[in-house]
Amino acid sequence: MSKPIRSDYNHKITHDPEPEDAGTIRINARIFREYDILTYTTLSFPDELINDECQSKVDLIHLLKEAGLSDYGTAHMMYHFIGYVAEITSSASEGYSPGCALEVSLDLLLIDESHIGEAVKVSVEYEIKQDLEPEDAGTIRVNALIISEDDILTFTTLSFANEFINDDRDECRSKVDLKDFLKEAGTSDYSIALAMYQIDYVAQITSSASNGYSPGCALQISLNFDPHDEPHIEEAAQLSFDETTNISLGPASKLVVKSLIRKIYDKINYTGERCTICLEEFNNGGRLVALPCGHDFDDECAVKWFETNHVCPLCRYELPCEEDQ
Repeated sequence: MSKPIRSDYNHKITHDPEPEDAGTIRINARIFREYDILTYTTLSFPDELINDECQSKVDLIHLLKEAGLSDYGTAHMMYHFIGYVAEITSSASEGYSPGCALEVSLDLLLIDESHIGEAVKVSVEYEIKQDLEPEDAGTIRVNALIISEDDILTFTTLSFANEFINDDRDECRSKVDLKDFLKEAGTSDYSIALAMYQIDYVAQITSSASNGYSPGCALQISLNFDPHDEPHIEEAAQLSFDETTNISLGPASKLVVKSLIRKIYDKINYTGERCTICLEEFNNGGRLVALPCGHDFDDECAVKWFETNHVCPLCRYELPCEEDQ
């Protein structure tokens, strides 16, 4: 049986759609497993999706079960996903109206329950380069670093961003070569799946004009594997505090903060986690902000934090400053 390790929701509202798309909702679902990626796209109407057993809902439930989720896990995932859609369509602050077209993306990472205990820290950082050589325009470069007690292994691959990001069948040569390198280095299937999910997540985020990316830019991703456990919450928070004097202060870009991925916290699947800003456990069904570095925080706490800071409270990952925008 598979267990969801991470789920990310994102949405886009089109206020002036084509006439045939007005009032519709398009769902793009991707389920990342250790050995493949399942994809599903459907078009429906928000009211039907929320209130009725429409065909789109039935098909999505079938996809989740086919991916290996239990009936209980599927029910919980649908509960939060439908709640996410309902929140968007019922909130004036989201800017949605019945004549808009809504596109919602669901990304889900599933891992076999027997691999849950594997402890490998996988961190991802990225950089958008706008002042570059002509031959690097529109490319994505992945630099992988594996740190072990006896050795340090490195690997670099280069491809076109569209080819890398839109590849759901592992046909992109760079992705295949990267996975082969990780396997030859002894990386577990669990860690490879987590790494590829995070790479794809970062690529989707940074390939947005709101984040300063355009087709002529170059995207560079650094992928680091560390076999050691991450520090406990209290230790990480203290480390974050101790390092503050080495980081320049200043609020994060409001546009970047607004564009960060939001997701719904499921206490059943993630028991015991808490926000390291307020030090309170996440509320079941509460809205979280997911940073590109992989750390999650309460939505309200994160927004307030980035009003005066532009770095992650845990790992010091830097978001663009407001003054630089």
